[in-house]
Amino acid sequence: MSSIIQTLRHDLRYAVRLLRLFLPPAAPDGRPRAATGLAFLVRDLSIEFLKAAMLDDELSVTVEVKERRAASILFGQTISRADGMALIRAQVRVACVDLERMRPAQIPSGLIPGLPPIK
Repeated sequence: MSSIIQTLRHDLRYAVRLLRLFLPPAAPDGRPRAATGLAFLVRDLSIEFLKAAMLDDELSVTVEVKERRAASILFGQTISRADGMALIRAQVRVACVDLERMRPAQIPSGLIPGLPPIK
């Protein structure tokens, strides 16, 4: 049982690292994100552990934008085996905050290339 928990813990860390790749640490002009005065914080996280991964399993992780609001983004993440079997499903809402005031801030257009418009 402890090996299954360790595997799932590793899978979750991998999913969070992929989310960090989607939200790059630098602004489009190359300045560090802190220089823009904005940061993304995890507001909410829900995880469904569906099946265990084995040590030699080839895993695939997908990340998609499920919802975009003025100051937050909801991501859906799935970790699957190579055969398509879903192992973990997660939803992560990140909030854009003004670092000086630590209050929600509107996500500037163009901050994240390819981000869908607000609905």
